[in-house]
Amino acid sequence: MRFEFTAGDVIEFAAGLAGLFAGLRPRLLVAATAYAACLRELSAREPEFGGLLLGPAGHPAVTHFVPDLTGAAAPSSFTVGAARLNEILRQYVPLGLEGKGFAHSHPSGFDRLSPADLRYAAKLLANPRNDAAEVLMPVVCDGRFLPFVVRRGRRRAVSAELVVF
Repeated sequence: MRFEFTAGDVIEFAAGLAGLFAGLRPRLLVAATAYAACLRELSAREPEFGGLLLGPAGHPAVTHFVPDLTGAAAPSSFTVGAARLNEILRQYVPLGLEGKGFAHSHPSGFDRLSPADLRYAAKLLANPRNDAAEVLMPVVCDGRFLPFVVRRGRRRAVSAELVVF
């Protein structure tokens, strides 16, 4: 059996596949104010600085970025200031906000999540007090905001579509 396709057929088929898979890529919805604060704070410090992403409970949007001023940065790693971040969460939860994830910066050229980043996300998702299905883990590198999502039960990060509103 032999099939013949024109270039137009292939283009139409590829466009259909792209449309089919477009819905599978997660979206990272970020308010313009949170996006600007995140870029400003993370770009102004040495790599491996980070902060908490917050947004309305029950909605996927990120509306706030809170720098982690108590975390400890090293040239290739960051230790979260968990006590302070939990204190911040306790202040925001009564206002209807919840933690969505953690944004941090990477050294130049490191535009993906590291194995340590993935272990941190897995640890957050494994915590029985966290019922989230995913953790937002964007990286700021070389002045760019790179959106990643780590989902429960997955070993890899998923590159997300960034939507700034």
